[in-house]
Amino acid sequence: MGQLTYFKVTNDLLGRSRVLMEIQADSDLDYVVLNNIAWDIYLRENDEEILLQALNLAKKSIGINSSSFNNDTYAALLFKLGRKQDAIRYQKLALDHAKEEKAELKEYEEKLAFYQTN
Repeated sequence: MGQLTYFKVTNDLLGRSRVLMEIQADSDLDYVVLNNIAWDIYLRENDEEILLQALNLAKKSIGINSSSFNNDTYAALLFKLGRKQDAIRYQKLALDHAKEEKAELKEYEEKLAFYQTN
């Protein structure tokens, strides 16, 4: 993530995009790492191109092992990109996984309610 932060500070969109494409191509990354990178981008970025690449990372994470946290990340990115109905669908999946995982549900429920009312 150091390179990505450098490119963010220098406002180098092409550099950030290139680093993300390299991350997406790395088949050795596990679903947790992919999700964590996507979540970090969600928190820090507003550029649509970069958010779309983060969306691809989150989707790849879900494809490896669908869980509450990576569906939550995917939903958050979708919502940030203006895709409200898709975000609601994936947040419901995140909530279902959280129930199966016996995780704390409050945060998932609150995000779902937020997506449904905004």
